[in-house]
Amino acid sequence: MNNQDIQRITDCVFPEYQAAASFCDILVVLGSAKAVEYKMPDAVSLYHQGKASKL
Repeated sequence: MNNQDIQRITDCVFPEYQAAASFCDILVVLGSAKAVEYKMPDAVSLYHQGKASKL
């Protein structure tokens, strides 16, 4: 798989319009061994920015 294929898949799964989203009801962080290190900081940041009412 080359970089172009990876970019196409990324664009399909995460369309550009999602970046424009301004609010959601709940942020859900799925667990893993590294969730606290890699996932939670982004979720907490979005919560503190007012992008979600619950975390």
